Amino acid sequence: ITMDSRGHLHIVYGPHHGPFNFQTTQRPHDVSAWSPVEEVGVFATYPSLVCGPDDTLHLTYRGGDMPRRLMYQRRPKGGNWSDPVEVVDSKAPSGYTQYGNALAVDAANTLHLVFHIYDRHPAGGKAAGYLTSTDAGRTWQTAEGVRVALPATPGTPCFFAQSPELDMRTSNVALSPQGRPFVFTSHLKQRPPGATLWSHDGTAWRRRDLLPEISKAFPERAVAMHGTLTFDTSGRLYLAIVTGSPSGGGWGSPSWEAALLVSDDQGQTFETCALADANPQVPAWLLNVER
Repeated sequence: ITMDSRGHLHIVYGPHHGPFNFQTTQRPHDVSAWSPVEEVGVFATYPSLVCGPDDTLHLTYRGGDMPRRLMYQRRPKGGNWSDPVEVVDSKAPSGYTQYGNALAVDAANTLHLVFHIYDRHPAGGKAAGYLTSTDAGRTWQTAEGVRVALPATPGTPCFFAQSPELDMRTSNVALSPQGRPFVFTSHLKQRPPGATLWSHDGTAWRRRDLLPEISKAFPERAVAMHGTLTFDTSGRLYLAIVTGSPSGGGWGSPSWEAALLVSDDQGQTFETCALADANPQVPAWLLNVER
């Protein structure tokens, strides 16, 4: 869901293997009436939708033919959805592939896209990457400004973490007041499970291990899965993360609890606290935080 400069909401929703349903509110700041349903996307799932300052809508999702790809489409103000473009291809020879993906757009109308690639050769999220576009999604480049031929593949220089031994998931992408991308990866094969905060300083990617911060605040816990992050207008970074047993636990384990890491120096130091009282019967997970 996103909002344009006039106050109209735009939503993309629907099936696990689309096309998606797309609708817009008929009046600004009023959800009582919506446009007729349009369809967008090819075998689409996992949408990320943002609205640029020129009211162009930008959409990424997992879709396309098997093995699936990471796809992109845009819809200019008053226009129609563009044809799907393959942005990332895992180059998996066959079978299931999955792409976590998240878009952000800044005041200069620059798109920022983070993603991970998961396939079963062997099973794992083995690559996490970033692409940016300064021309409304027509061309894409690395964080260092190197033009990328689409679709990007595991051999393309847009990945900040990549290894056949890894099993990573990426969070959303947040932009610092300086317009720098921040994202974190959770590492599911690591024991105890951990997470890494990544940020680009304009020259190179920097990394910050988050497990010591979790262990310091919660000595009996580790990072269970990815969460979400955002900046406020003062530049304070908020990172919500799911903690759990150092042994890993199972999907949606009742031991999973939410924690908040707050940084006033863009991730150099953190203050950490629990987001809710621990409940041994009910997990706290699948987090989302907005500014």
